[in-house]
Amino acid sequence: MGLIYQDMEMYEKAIPYHQKALQIRSQRNYSQGEASSYNNLGICYKESNKIKEAIISFEKGIQKANAAQDKILYYNNLQGLAQIYAIENNLDKALNLFLESYNRPFEVPFNSSSKVKVTSEIAEIYFKVNQTQKAIDFGEICVAEINNNTENTENEVYEVNVYKTLAKAYFKIGNTEKGSFYNDLFYEKTTQKFKVSSAKALQELETKYELEKKELELVKSKNENLLKEAKIKRKNYLIYGAFGLAFLLGLIGFLFFKQQRLKNVQLVKENELRQALTKIETQNSLQEQRLEISRELHDNIGSQLTFIISSIDNLKFFDLSKEDFNKKYDTISGFTRKTITELRDSIWAMNKEEITFEDLKARTANFIENAKISLQGIQFEFDYPKEHETVLLDSKTGITIYRIIQETINNAIKHANASKIKVAIEVLNNQIMITISDNGKGFSIQKIEKGNGLKSIEKRAKEINASVDFTTQNGTQVSFVIPKI
Repeated sequence: MGLIYQDMEMYEKAIPYHQKALQIRSQRNYSQGEASSYNNLGICYKESNKIKEAIISFEKGIQKANAAQDKILYYNNLQGLAQIYAIENNLDKALNLFLESYNRPFEVPFNSSSKVKVTSEIAEIYFKVNQTQKAIDFGEICVAEINNNTENTENEVYEVNVYKTLAKAYFKIGNTEKGSFYNDLFYEKTTQKFKVSSAKALQELETKYELEKKELELVKSKNENLLKEAKIKRKNYLIYGAFGLAFLLGLIGFLFFKQQRLKNVQLVKENELRQALTKIETQNSLQEQRLEISRELHDNIGSQLTFIISSIDNLKFFDLSKEDFNKKYDTISGFTRKTITELRDSIWAMNKEEITFEDLKARTANFIENAKISLQGIQFEFDYPKEHETVLLDSKTGITIYRIIQETINNAIKHANASKIKVAIEVLNNQIMITISDNGKGFSIQKIEKGNGLKSIEKRAKEINASVDFTTQNGTQVSFVIPKI
């Protein structure tokens, strides 16, 4: 009885029957049944705007589902609780619960309707917390599930919401083509639902009219004396029905026209906003380019020139034959040419969307090998994991890590008088750890005035949310930890 009233959306009448079922199941210590009753009660309380009671019901449902080891009921109650937190605008809790439901074990059934419902909610919450790309990712997952199960009418309930979320998300990142595509789908589905509800209303009106018509015919058969009156009533009903139908069709046309007008106004406003954002982004881009060029000139070209100068100075201290001198000269010349290549690599890296850990490792190894060739009297060592999980970095993070390593080695060469420099890279579960150590004279971090080198290291680390630590006992050790993206 409770489920019948619930399906009829008569939630207040459904609640007493669900409570009675819960009482019977509790008396029989039927945990699985109790979990089901709490889920049903939570749904009815939520639809009746009894938020506090709904939260209690879903939480108890989760406890009973765990006791019964019923994962399906567990996730049903979990999704209900997540919806309550979303209604209450407690987005962090709602998102965590929806993600737990989405990432359920493979063996737990996850039907199309539940998957569409969960991914639609996740996409909407990610957009609200300004994580636009994740909103797009989950929105596209939801759309794919809807398209794969077109015969499932339950999915139609969430189509409108996910199309609206995707339209706003794509407009926000500047993808107007995708935004317009999903915006059109949103308005199409909204209009379609309105037409369906209007058709239902017309059908109900027609059914009512037919019932009245039959009643009039029954009256006519029973009492011929009322025939004239019945005909008049029938005619009146026809007139009222025609007027009502005309009014309803006119109302539908008016609403459709108004909806299109609002859509056009919205598109104009969105176009104005995109133009303003484009202008601002252009100005910001110019400023960022100036900063990037200044930083690259100091860090990249500066470090390469340091190696070149040091190599040339070293020639003074060795009595070399003409053949050896020419070899050294050729080596330095080649290293100089590679300075141009490094600059091109920097520009290339900044234009890439992603840099793999293998790219970072290869570039670091190449930099160290060039240093070995150009500098005599300094031993270099490079330790890195042979096998590791796949790590993808955005271009800014990748090139920044590479520049920190360059700057640190450069400082050791210029200031530490070191004979050995070691670079070690470790990849852990949630972070990348890099240590550069030397056996030089070290320095006092409290007493020394930080120059451009140290300031650059700290500034770059801050830009990628990395922590940096200086240890100056028995040489110098610079360690920094970068969270993985």
